[in-house]
Amino acid sequence: MSDDRRPRDRRREMELEAKRLDAEARGLDRYLEHRDNARFAIWRQAFIYVPSGVLLTSLLAVGMMNLPNAIIAVVVLTVFALPVDIEAIQAMRDLTRSEPVTSRGVVDRQWAKGRFLFFGRVRYVLMELRRVRDGRVDPGQKPKGSLFEVQELTNMQLSPGDQVEVVHWPHTNAIVSIELLSRDPETDRGSGSPDRPSAAWEELDRGSGTNMSPWGSH
Repeated sequence: MSDDRRPRDRRREMELEAKRLDAEARGLDRYLEHRDNARFAIWRQAFIYVPSGVLLTSLLAVGMMNLPNAIIAVVVLTVFALPVDIEAIQAMRDLTRSEPVTSRGVVDRQWAKGRFLFFGRVRYVLMELRRVRDGRVDPGQKPKGSLFEVQELTNMQLSPGDQVEVVHWPHTNAIVSIELLSRDPETDRGSGSPDRPSAAWEELDRGSGTNMSPWGSH
């Protein structure tokens, strides 16, 4: 069945409209998304990943002490321990030594995927951003590819080429707010911009360590 013939989820549409009206009533309608509980989401990430990282790293150390007999266990534990440790470190850096920062840039790519071991879908937006300092962006600053998990309503209102301002935690990319600054008139809305080169997307494909945690931006 094609998308235009798919039955409308009126209950979900009503929920999204209620969120929009609530933001307008609270004076937050300038934002596509505003989260009062961003720091709580980082605590939740730390609560999940720090104990898991300690356990997996401890098992990995035991396995390495028993090489070469435990070579298979070491390989498996390394695959799981490395990303978990990275997420744990990012969460602790934001909680202990960081404050939210402001970045401006352009939306590069959008996609959705099922949440691992959980119900629901995660919506990701890859943006090429420059850090804002003293209210302005240094024109000589090189854009950096940053990955964010956004809410469904935010994802529906964004398209590749849109100019945005994001207030976020620097290591976990937990979102505080997203504001739409302008839309690119040359962007073909709905089809994206597959022909536009993207250093950030190529960097993500190479596994540059960009945060993709399902907990990092709730």
